[in-house]
Amino acid sequence: AAGLAAGVVFTTQPWVEIRDVEGHVVTDGLGSNASVKITSSAGGTLVGTKTVAAINGVVKFTGLSLRGLKGSYIFTYESTTLGFTSVTETVALSYGIADRLVITTEPVGGHATGSAFTTAPVVKVYDAYSNVVEDSTVTIDASLFATDGHGALTGASVNAVAGVADFSGLRLVGTPGFSYELAFDSD
Repeated sequence: AAGLAAGVVFTTQPWVEIRDVEGHVVTDGLGSNASVKITSSAGGTLVGTKTVAAINGVVKFTGLSLRGLKGSYIFTYESTTLGFTSVTETVALSYGIADRLVITTEPVGGHATGSAFTTAPVVKVYDAYSNVVEDSTVTIDASLFATDGHGALTGASVNAVAGVADFSGLRLVGTPGFSYELAFDSD
């Protein structure tokens, strides 16, 4: 299997050959049409048809995808029909398609209007499986909701770098004593 991005159908689907003791593909008899099942190690969820019958000793999986956190997983292929030892392969899963923004560092206000936040907000781009989308350079915009209807932000637009947007230049100009809420979005 190759091209493993979380939740995305593999660009190259796994194939398994059923071979005899001499290494030849079994094209007739019991092995030529045996079913083979694929499973993933803990933490990964395989989606798609996981048990496929061989045709002339070759099993071709189609439409499989893997959901989980970025990292290494072990695929195990086995056939209970044949009763032989299973085979394994180690695969690397990368992040999937951008799905949401997450504030990973909450902002802490500064001491004076227009000053930098004591702790600047940090927003990350995640896929649906909680992986940071490391190639994302999307523009993320901060917006302001104020209880008094007044207030403005400077430095409210940041391009993510490796899926992370650091709003260290963000400044709030507002009325002391009023509550403000920040929101972050991207087109």
